[in-house]
Amino acid sequence: GNSEVIMIRPRSRFGRITDSATAGFETVIDIDEPRLITIEVEAPYGMKPNMIKSSTQLWLIPGKDIVGEGVIVEVPGFSVDVAAAAKADLRGSRAVIPIQARIVMI
Repeated sequence: GNSEVIMIRPRSRFGRITDSATAGFETVIDIDEPRLITIEVEAPYGMKPNMIKSSTQLWLIPGKDIVGEGVIVEVPGFSVDVAAAAKADLRGSRAVIPIQARIVMI
């Protein structure tokens, strides 16, 4: 998705947060009766130690398409990757440990 649109711009009612470049998945599911489904997302997939799972449930109705922006599953949190840590500097009764980390919203 577009971080500017998702994170910075104020959202308006019925305003879109997706565009033609937004990642997505489209499928056709042939069902005869309504079905309650669970959609699960794990992210960030490339950083397994930081990976969390989000899910949502919805009813699928035969012949009723999910239109507009489809189903959006929000994955809250941060991915934290420690880039560097220096030796501890003892200052009196405290230890100061300089750490550099890469922190990214999921």
